[in-house]
Amino acid sequence: MLKINSKEAIGIFIALALYGFGVFVMGIAAISLLAMIAPLCIFAVFAFRRGEPKQCNQADNTLGLFWLAIYIALVALTAKGMLPLVNEFSNWLWLVVIPLAAVKISNKATVKETLGIVGLCGEATKQPWKKKTALMCLMLAPFLIWAAHARFNITFGSIMESPATLLLFPVMFLLMMLTAGSTEEIFFRGIVQRNIYNAAKSQVIAVLASALLFALFHFPWAYFSWPHTQGNALLSAANIMTEQFVSGVFLGIVFIRSSNLWTVIVLHSFINSVWATATFFTDSPILRFG
Repeated sequence: MLKINSKEAIGIFIALALYGFGVFVMGIAAISLLAMIAPLCIFAVFAFRRGEPKQCNQADNTLGLFWLAIYIALVALTAKGMLPLVNEFSNWLWLVVIPLAAVKISNKATVKETLGIVGLCGEATKQPWKKKTALMCLMLAPFLIWAAHARFNITFGSIMESPATLLLFPVMFLLMMLTAGSTEEIFFRGIVQRNIYNAAKSQVIAVLASALLFALFHFPWAYFSWPHTQGNALLSAANIMTEQFVSGVFLGIVFIRSSNLWTVIVLHSFINSVWATATFFTDSPILRFG
């Protein structure tokens, strides 16, 4: 039976309050994402055995969270147009190479041990996960298509007018695997969530806190770049609380249960690729950062 202590209860209350704020601002349609991921979270709990993040030392924790603060500042400067520092490909440096180097040095680990610490190899990756992850993608698909219809007004007729556009999906999936799907998951789940767990000794706090930080990382893009929220701080905050925060909780739960970073990388890439492909059925295709 799951036991929630007072610290975790406060964290859950704050998370629900932030989500409630997002729904209040964005409207009742914002509940759809929660309705979409709730059964998937339950599926993950039963489909994967409970995992345990690799232990790390205080230096690892400090370096990881310190680098996150620097990175969000770089994102803000880039999104505002002041310095072109961050893009999907430079994130291999900001979110993968530099953080993994810090993990390697602080833990005095080999390259293979470092990859095992964050969940990219090791015992967890040898457990059955590919079929379960594929099933979760299939479960996600109808909800994502419905969400794309609601956001972009995509109809069956518009798809039939240019069915060849659907061939872009595998290209988009590969692109997302090479960019945000991998870089963001390696950093936010493999490093940040693991560090928070080691500091707080609570899986609940680790998931909620890392999801919140994952959402805050998207705020500069929402405020400075995304068409439907640009220049509106309230709408930008509400958007990340009902999309990125909720998605971060879902991916965090899957990562806890599987201890396998490849599972969340595939899921993140699948979600992004469906969304990206859907934009090509609109008058002005837009690939949003993240």
